[in-house]
Amino acid sequence: MANLNNEKIKQLKQQRKDMNKEIAVLQGNGTDSRLKNVLLLLALITLFLGILTGMIKADVGGFGSGILAPVIGNVNGLNKILPAKSLSSSVAKDPSATTDKSSTIADSSSATDSPVVTTTPTDTSKAAGKQSATKGAKAAASSQTAVKAKAAAGTKAGKNNQIASNPQTNAGSQASAAAQTADAQAAEKAKLSDFVDTYSKMDAKSAASILGNMTGDLHLVAKILTNMRASKRADIMANLNVNIASKLTVLMGKQ
Repeated sequence: MANLNNEKIKQLKQQRKDMNKEIAVLQGNGTDSRLKNVLLLLALITLFLGILTGMIKADVGGFGSGILAPVIGNVNGLNKILPAKSLSSSVAKDPSATTDKSSTIADSSSATDSPVVTTTPTDTSKAAGKQSATKGAKAAASSQTAVKAKAAAGTKAGKNNQIASNPQTNAGSQASAAAQTADAQAAEKAKLSDFVDTYSKMDAKSAASILGNMTGDLHLVAKILTNMRASKRADIMANLNVNIASKLTVLMGKQ
């Protein structure tokens, strides 16, 4: 009977050891899972901040240049995430740099006062000689200038006489120039009409994608949109970038 009890006691002790091991394993897994969750959360936050910084740097939707630039444009460190154009414009708008430069120039000019120069009779005579020589040089230069002016006037009069003596030739040249200008204007108008017809037949989203990338010649884009039907123009403008659409609106208002 005693041996049977001892055997059961051993079995119970062994079961308790096994249960303690399982509890330790489960507790360790729980700690690892919490650590993994924390690391995953930090990675997601870092990724989100990186994407947000990239969008601000690329000025998507004008958020960087239109909203953040006036707020953090003058804050060292934070303004590095702003687009380059908005950062340069904010520096240009900051009057502190100009004020500092102006004060520095004023201080330097006040610090370097002109020294007092004492003159002797010899220096006075030398100065008088230099003044007379300078006056003589100026007089000679004036006479040469007068001669050149007369020669130029004679040349111009000769050209005017030639033009007056050949009125038919002059009239023919003017008529030819006017005809060339009219032909060029007609060709430009026909080309513009062709552009208007082409983009009017396209899907509004596709047309906006093409016209929005023509940032090198927004004047041409404004002319094309101005000559479209109002409904088609509205559909294309709705699919354009906000900054491009605002610039085009200003250009169309000036036409």
